[in-house]
Amino acid sequence: PATSPVSITSSKVVTLDQFMKKCEEAGLHPVEAIGATNEGICAGMVNAGTMLILVHGKVTPLGVQSKIDVTVKSTDATLSGSLALYLQNMMQ
Repeated sequence: PATSPVSITSSKVVTLDQFMKKCEEAGLHPVEAIGATNEGICAGMVNAGTMLILVHGKVTPLGVQSKIDVTVKSTDATLSGSLALYLQNMMQ
């Protein structure tokens, strides 16, 4: 029920593979990488599985940088907002 969107301009993450690796570094598990559209989906659980997290990202290459549109969905609003900010800081 809680959704936190964030847009990131990054020179660290310019490919879909790099996005998926950054999500794994944050403790998320890769679910699907869609190369045709440069979109990735990752998921995770915290608090003994009572809080679910889904992360959807779309990477748009801009030469040496990229624009990454990330949507974090969770069963907890504080968790989704915090993870969105954390991913933004990791990828900037």
